[in-house]
Amino acid sequence: MIVVRDKSIKTLTRCEPFIKVITDDTAIAFEKHKEDYPKSSDQIKNGLTKQDNQHYYFEHDIVNTPKTYSSRYYDSCFAYHVYPITNDIAQRIIKKEYVSKWEILFNAFLNYRKIYSMIKDYELRLSYISSYMSEDKLVIPYSSSPSDMREDEMVLEDYLIKNNKRYASMNEPLKINLEVLREMKLNQLNIA
Repeated sequence: MIVVRDKSIKTLTRCEPFIKVITDDTAIAFEKHKEDYPKSSDQIKNGLTKQDNQHYYFEHDIVNTPKTYSSRYYDSCFAYHVYPITNDIAQRIIKKEYVSKWEILFNAFLNYRKIYSMIKDYELRLSYISSYMSEDKLVIPYSSSPSDMREDEMVLEDYLIKNNKRYASMNEPLKINLEVLREMKLNQLNIA
């Protein structure tokens, strides 16, 4: 599969929120912020959830987290990138196998054509940016592409192999939330 970046894809399209933000009660797997990041030390940095029969990977978006000048809203502001992902990627995360961020991003763009931004300040806003197929090429927004993806056209599999070799040893698997995973499995079996 060939991947091409397009600088003209810039606009986020707003939509109604249809998923809940990932929490300790909804995270199947997660990584919390380190304590040296005090504003979000109690928040999930990234993780996996399943809502309405769809797996989503959440990644905290520090850049777009709203600034607050009132302590009243200090703990309730956040921003996340949200990636719908296929069951096979979700199962690899649950089995604590290495899955790179770019594999998640390309999976979302290839299979669902969208990635989302979820931002909460005084209200909850959800917007998305889309990819599309052109001939046999996946066209993704330039702003969402990896910084080391320098060619105009790149073979997706080659990029992921190179990326996985370079970064696989640096990332730890996410912590599995056994209570949520158990509850999800019981609900699938109609036992709960």
